[in-house]
Amino acid sequence: SLRAERAASNEREIAHLLAATERAPAEAGQGGEARPGTLADGRVVVAPSRLGAAAGLGLFAGVDIRRGEPITTYDGPVLYREQLPRGHDVSYVLRVPDSGGALIDGKPV
Repeated sequence: SLRAERAASNEREIAHLLAATERAPAEAGQGGEARPGTLADGRVVVAPSRLGAAAGLGLFAGVDIRRGEPITTYDGPVLYREQLPRGHDVSYVLRVPDSGGALIDGKPV
């Protein structure tokens, strides 16, 4: 089906992006490439969401970020809504834009 083909294509693209992101910290400083930010280095910060009190906290840039520069990483298994168990805590689930519905479950284990 078209959805399955698009999902498979998106999975490959996401895997490629995740692999590049995983390599980025080790490559930081080589050739002037920027490294993804962390809470510890202040490149990203957690603050109340600007979407309203009900939205909770959000992750924001703590420094100016140039176009194309990595902002941060988000680790966890890639899955789709249909794969989420009923009643699953979605507090840490991130929807990947333009991915055919891919999600990343970043909940700490």
